[in-house]
Formats: sequence, C-alpha cells, structure tokens
Amino acid sequence: MMNLYDKEEIAKAHDNRVFEEGKEAGMAQGIAQGMAQALNGTIFRMYENHQTLEAIANAVGYSIDQVKSVLKTKELI
Repeated sequence: MMNLYDKEEIAKAHDNRVFEEGKEAGMAQGIAQGMAQALNGTIFRMYENHQTLEAIANAVGYSIDQVKSVLKTKELI
C-alpha cells in the first residue's frame, strides 16, 4: 500500500501513471497512422489498376474528394 505522506512515492506513482497513459496514446497514434497509410496504399493500387474514383471511394469509405486529395499527394491526378 502506498504511503500517502511520502512525497517521493506519490511522485513516482504519478510518473508511472503518466508514462503508461502516454504509451497508450502513442500506440493509438501509431495504429491510426498505419491504418491511414494502408488506406492510401489501397487507393494508389486501385487507381493504378484503372478503378474509377467512385469505386475507390466506396472501397475505402472515403468521399470522392478525399480520394482525389490522396491521389494529389503523389501527383497522380
């Protein structure tokens, strides 16, 4: 049990909690970035395989404008 009067013990517990919360947030951000990269890769491959913008948008759950925006990053359109 933690001694509520020991400032060092309280600080250490707080630091551990903050570290764990930061680690979880970092992992979530990494997962989100990976998913976005995977979707962009799917968009690029579908476009190179001559799929319509509408078909690409439906496949990845984006609007046609979002698909166009992704394709513009690689100067494909």
